[in-house]
Amino acid sequence: MALPATTGLVCPNCQTPLRKFAPKSFQFGGCSNCGTFSDFSGDLPKIINRNYSFNTNWPTMAVGRTFFFDGKHLTVYARLQKKMLGQAVEWIEYLVTDKQNRFYIFAQTANGILFSWPCEHEMLFTEFNVHQDQRLHEKGFELAANYVMLYQAIDGFVEQDLTKLSSHAHCKEYESGDQVLLCEEYQGEILWFEGYYLDEDQEDIFEGYCEGSAERIVKREEEYQAIQDKHVDLMKTAFFFGLLLMIFWFWQIKSHPTVVVLDRYFANESADSIYPSNKSSNLRTEDFVIQGPTGVSIQFFNRFTNTWKEFDGTLVNKTTGTTYPFSALAEHYSGYQDGESWNEGENEPTVKLNGVESGTYHLNIQWFSEGLDFKGFTVQIRQNEAWTSNLYLVLIAIFAYPIFYYYFNIHEK
Repeated sequence: MALPATTGLVCPNCQTPLRKFAPKSFQFGGCSNCGTFSDFSGDLPKIINRNYSFNTNWPTMAVGRTFFFDGKHLTVYARLQKKMLGQAVEWIEYLVTDKQNRFYIFAQTANGILFSWPCEHEMLFTEFNVHQDQRLHEKGFELAANYVMLYQAIDGFVEQDLTKLSSHAHCKEYESGDQVLLCEEYQGEILWFEGYYLDEDQEDIFEGYCEGSAERIVKREEEYQAIQDKHVDLMKTAFFFGLLLMIFWFWQIKSHPTVVVLDRYFANESADSIYPSNKSSNLRTEDFVIQGPTGVSIQFFNRFTNTWKEFDGTLVNKTTGTTYPFSALAEHYSGYQDGESWNEGENEPTVKLNGVESGTYHLNIQWFSEGLDFKGFTVQIRQNEAWTSNLYLVLIAIFAYPIFYYYFNIHEK
C-alpha cells in the first residue's frame, strides 16, 4: 500500500514523474527509472549525477510503501544503495517515517536487517576521534566495523546533496549484545544512531513487504486467510452452542419457575437484651415438600449490624434420610470515620444446593452469634433456582478456545 504523493515533479533526464513522500523541505531527489539525482530547490530542476543504478538482483521495497512494524505505521520516503570504499560490500537502506514524523532506517545488509533511529547519549562524542572507541569499550560496546561509505543509487527525496558526502562519509559500528550504535561523520558533522538487528521472524515480516517476494506474500496471505476462516468457523460454532444454551436456560426458567417452599421467621426470645457473650441455639422447621431433582437455595435474612451470626444446618429428606449439610456466615459492620460513612459484609447470605431429590423435608439449624443487637432472622427456601453463575462459566468455557485461538494464531501473525 502506498500513500498519496506530491505530484508535478518530473525527472529532468528521462521525464519520468517522480513521487515525493518526504517533507516539503527535502529538495534533492533520485529517479528510480534512469538513476539520475537532481536538485529541485530552484525554479527548474538541476541534474547532479546521471550514473546511479540499483542492484536489480535484490528484492526491494518501493518508495511510498506503507507497512506496520513493531506497532508503528511507517512510510518509505527514500531508498539508498551504499557500499564500502575499496570493498565489495553493498547494502540498501530504507529511510522511513511514522505518523508522528519520527525518522527510522532499515539497512538490508548481508549480515541481516538493521533497524535504527537517531539517538543522543551523554557518553557519545560530538567529534570523531580515537578516544571514543576506548570510551565506548568501557561502556560495553566493541568496534564491529570501520569503513568509508559511498552512495551508489538514490530513489526518492532526501534533505541534502548526498553526492557531496560520498567518499567522505566515515562510519563506525559498535555492538553490545543485541544493541548497536552507529557513528557517521560527514565533513566534521557527527550523527549517531542506535538500533538492533531483526530476528528471523521480524526479517520474514519485513522481507514480505519487499517487491520480488510476490510468491512469499501470496503464501503468507493464504495461510493467514486459512487461519482467519478457521477462527470464523470456531466463533460461529461457539455462538451456535452459546445460543442453544441460552435458549435452554430461559426455557428452564419459564417451564420451572422458582417456588418458595418455606418462609419462616424465628424470633429471639430476648430480642431487646444486650448479650455480653456469644450465644447459640438449635432450631427445627416444619415439614415442606420439594419437587425434584432441582436446585435449592436457602437464604437467611437478618437485621443487625456490627456483629456476626453463623448458621450450620442440614436439609433432611424424611422419607429417604438423605441429608444435605451446609453452613452460612452473616456479618455486617458499619460506622463513620473521617467524615465518611462506611459499611461492609453481608447479613443476608445464601446457600445453594444442587440435585435435591423429591420428598418431604425439614431443616435443622444451629446458629452461633455474639448476641449483640440481634432481632431474630428469617429463613427462606426456594426450589427450581437457575444459577446464573453456572451459565456464565459455561459460556466462558464455550468462547474461551476461539478467543485464545484468535490471539495466538491471528493477532500475533
